[in-house]
Amino acid sequence: MTNPSETGNCANVPEGCDCSPKQYLTCQEEAVLKQLKDVKEQARSVMDQMKEFTSDSNFPADAEKSKVRYLSERLDELRNRWSELEVKLDEAIEEKLVRLGHREPHEENVSGARNV
Repeated sequence: MTNPSETGNCANVPEGCDCSPKQYLTCQEEAVLKQLKDVKEQARSVMDQMKEFTSDSNFPADAEKSKVRYLSERLDELRNRWSELEVKLDEAIEEKLVRLGHREPHEENVSGARNV
């Protein structure tokens, strides 16, 4: 049997399916890790562009300053997205550990707070 993550067919695998003993990541974890990789690539591109503007001269022109400001804001957005994805990854890992029986499931009460 093939590993669903190798075929890219994770969406068709029933929940809790243990298709391969070598599958260490859930499909959900893989999806979040791919998004993290994409964010990292975008951030590197933005930082490379910023370096072009800031290394050309000590005092960039007004047009360059606005571009650097835009790139800086874009980098902040990517940092925020990274933080959100880290939370999703932690949740996916926690869900996997619960499914494997390593952790007890958390019940949420009416207010949304978790009971530990």
